[in-house]
Amino acid sequence: MSDDAQPKEEGQEAEAPPKKGKALPLLLMLVGLGAGGAAGVLVVGPALAAPGGGDPEESAEGGSSGDHGGEGAEGEASEGAAALYQLPNVIVNPAGSPSRFLLVDLALKLSTEAASEELTAREAEARDRLLQIFGRRSVDQLSDIALRDSLKAEVADALSELLESGDVVSLFMPRFVIQ
Repeated sequence: MSDDAQPKEEGQEAEAPPKKGKALPLLLMLVGLGAGGAAGVLVVGPALAAPGGGDPEESAEGGSSGDHGGEGAEGEASEGAAALYQLPNVIVNPAGSPSRFLLVDLALKLSTEAASEELTAREAEARDRLLQIFGRRSVDQLSDIALRDSLKAEVADALSELLESGDVVSLFMPRFVIQ
C-alpha cells in the first residue's frame, strides 16, 4: 500500500511545478493588462479627451496664462477671441446621383465667440445652406481636389452672410466622404 501512495505523491509533485510555472506568467500578464487598462481609462483617456489636448488643468482655466497677442485687456481679448465651431454629419445626395451621398464634417474658425453663439442658434439655417451648396454639385465635381478650395470659399462666404456678429475666418473639412 505504501508503494501505491508514493507514486501518487510523486505524480502530484511532478504535476504541480508545471502548473505553477505556467500560471505565474499568465497571472502576471493578466495583472499587467488590468493595470494598463485601468491607467488608460482613468488617466490617459480623460487627459486626451480634455479640450486643448492634454493638460486638464490648463484647459479648465481657459488656456494658458500667456500673452494673447497684444489685444489689450483680458476682457477685450476674450470678447474678440476666435472660436472654433463644429458642424458634424452633413449628409447630402450630390446632383444627378440619388444612390450616392456625401458625408462631410465642418470645423469653422469664427472671428468672435458671439458668432459661435449665433451659429448655434441658427444651425438649422446653416445646414440648409450647406445642403444647397453641396447638393448642386455632381459626384465628379465633389471628388475633384482642385475644386475643393473654391468649394470651401463658397461655404465660408455663405455662412459668413448668415452671421451678423462675426465672420468665418477659416473652414476645415476633417471628414469628406463620398459613398
